[in-house]
Amino acid sequence: MRLRAQRLDARAPLGVRQVVADICGVQAQDTVAEGLSIRVRTAGLTARDVEEARTVHRSVVRTWAMRGTMHLVASEDACWMLSLLGPVMIGKSRRRLRELGLAGDEGAKGVAAVLDLLGSDGPLSRAEIAGRLPGEGIPIEGQAIYHLIRLAALEGVVCFGPDQGGEWTYDLLDRWIPAPRSVHDPKAELARGYIQAYGPAGPDDFAVWSGLSLRDSRATFQG
Repeated sequence: MRLRAQRLDARAPLGVRQVVADICGVQAQDTVAEGLSIRVRTAGLTARDVEEARTVHRSVVRTWAMRGTMHLVASEDACWMLSLLGPVMIGKSRRRLRELGLAGDEGAKGVAAVLDLLGSDGPLSRAEIAGRLPGEGIPIEGQAIYHLIRLAALEGVVCFGPDQGGEWTYDLLDRWIPAPRSVHDPKAELARGYIQAYGPAGPDDFAVWSGLSLRDSRATFQG
């Protein structure tokens, strides 16, 4: 059942967006593994097809989602997923953000500065963003710039842009989402997608996979 749910029982000529949507997102910490995860589930796709789906057709988007880690998700699902997962993952990162000087008003100031930069000059690499922020009095040293960009992404306003010279770039999310899908109950929608892709499974499994609390996961399954 799980082989079928994960589209691993037989290769079919599915498109990139269909594969990503069917399995409720693809882990994208490593871009090579990201492409291989899609290739093993379909027939005839290449790494170029995956990249074109993301950067040309923009039918999938790379962002931080489940468990606060990088994923490819169907573009129309990114906004409602982030509305659910973003606050949870930001909450889990609060201590680290505070250590980096990015908590509260300082974090909000940093996100606003990143949005201004990307709005006028995006997409930009991490180094390009960092190089234009020092005058704003925003922490950029060490891991601060990474966590600032991640914070903006979890708030649902920034995503990954096209790769440039082997380097990741970032851009405004609303430039990459042509028609976001409205969802009445994001928790229930995510749970349905999870069961469809990973079932049979229970609320404890869902909590580990999504990063939501066990309490919320159990309540969602009971509802």
